[in-house]
Amino acid sequence: MTVFAIYEPTGQITQANKVYDPFGYDELLDDQGHAYLALQSNTLPSFDHWYVDVGAKELATRPAMPVEISKSAVKAGADDTALITGIPNNAKVTIVAAGAVLHSLDPIDASELEIAIPVPCVYSITISLWPYKDCKLTVEAF
Repeated sequence: MTVFAIYEPTGQITQANKVYDPFGYDELLDDQGHAYLALQSNTLPSFDHWYVDVGAKELATRPAMPVEISKSAVKAGADDTALITGIPNNAKVTIVAAGAVLHSLDPIDASELEIAIPVPCVYSITISLWPYKDCKLTVEAF
């Protein structure tokens, strides 16, 4: 079976199709102006874990972000903080609590972020930058 991974110029996969009879499918994609990679596979590539290395014209694993957090629990309202380090330049940081976006920094202009939480709750922090996998962290204030 042939899998066609359609991708953007950055290598981000936007669509993946299993084609049982691929004859002429590549010509259809060419006519539509799509950049694609044809693979012999029985499974579709996950958009969260794979991208197309455009230079090499091959599927590649999205790298993990080199982010670290000093701790995942802090004392609410005190001088206690969690320090996130290793944030790549131009990353987007979104902080959510109780289903609401508290902060959206796009792009963040620092490689570190200090988190203090004034009341007991849980902060969900997502750091995004292509082609890295999204980094998801949680800090709980007690």
